[in-house]
Amino acid sequence: MKIKVKPEDFVVEEQIKRGSKNGPYGLFLLEKRNWNTIDVLKHLSSTYKIPFSYLSAAGRKDRYAVTRQYVAIKGVKNREFRSKNWHLFPVGEINRPLSADLIVKNKFQVVLRKLSQEEIGLVENVLQAVKKNGLINYYGEQRFGTYDALNGFVGEKIVKKEFKGALKAFLCTIHPGEKKETKERKRFFFAHFDDPELCLNHAKTKIERRIFSFLAQNKDYFRALNLIPKPELEFQLSIYQSYLWNLFLRELLLSLSLQGYEIKGRVNKYFFPTELPKERQQYLSQKFVTPGYNARMPDELSRKIYQKVLQKHNLKPSDFNFRKFRTCYIKSFTRRGLIKLEDLQIEHLGKDELYPKHYKVKLCFSLPSGSYATILIKHIQAYIAAVKGYNS
Repeated sequence: MKIKVKPEDFVVEEQIKRGSKNGPYGLFLLEKRNWNTIDVLKHLSSTYKIPFSYLSAAGRKDRYAVTRQYVAIKGVKNREFRSKNWHLFPVGEINRPLSADLIVKNKFQVVLRKLSQEEIGLVENVLQAVKKNGLINYYGEQRFGTYDALNGFVGEKIVKKEFKGALKAFLCTIHPGEKKETKERKRFFFAHFDDPELCLNHAKTKIERRIFSFLAQNKDYFRALNLIPKPELEFQLSIYQSYLWNLFLRELLLSLSLQGYEIKGRVNKYFFPTELPKERQQYLSQKFVTPGYNARMPDELSRKIYQKVLQKHNLKPSDFNFRKFRTCYIKSFTRRGLIKLEDLQIEHLGKDELYPKHYKVKLCFSLPSGSYATILIKHIQAYIAAVKGYNS
């Protein structure tokens, strides 16, 4: 099975609560492909000289997709912006910056390719099971797109007060799709990180020059970390928080003695139960808490699992206290362990023009804010692998 072969194979449309239709913020609809949300906002800020702090988006949408989402710009209204592969056009006003709490749901259209007739039947079976039982609310693979095994999680190193390692990971991690020149520069930084003056001579971006210039004068890695913009630092911390949540949720499922199947992901394994009795659905549908300084799980079992995950990673709750940081923190928030798949439709598209002798189908469905369509795809892949005896 193949997904995201073409951008049009993965379409996301964000729906938000508008509230007041008047205010100091212009509200815009952003249509994009082959861009992630943050890179669009950075490009918009630098090209049109709009302070980055004036820009807000309710969600961060995938790069490898066609997406439609909202952006708010303080003090800018009734103006259209366009660049290669993205278009921002005005749709009204709003009285506050956008944030995730304004998202009602995300609507998805996902094309699954390179399927056999048998696999189409398996897709239909597992989707009916997910519709009945619910979808496990893991964070999706794209959440960990900036991770690489060589440098590890920037957020983990910050939490563990390994400030030099956090800086090195931030400046040296190679991201998918980066240009050859950028990759070579980051490899140079990795090899010569202890010589900030030499690295400064090769620095290209504003943040690279700022950090290496500071380190050339004072090797205070903690203060150097505070030079990273707040949204970027908090994003790195949230990635690590998401990773710990996935570990917690998997361990919680395993502790319930459920039958199921697993599949490997980029940074963790995903476990999906084959059947969820009503009482288990009710238990998992409650609001748990994402890892953080003041995280309080709702019951004894979830508290025990949470402590187990922290101990396994040599962490304690106080490690998430960032009072010394001026620019960032990890905020715990409630998140359900199980969510409902809504508005499900399956459209048979016939023969796959890209893969001879195979077929394709289109899935249409909705998920609540913060939940990932790619987890539904992972569930389908895990089920097919289990039934057909693949190694996952």
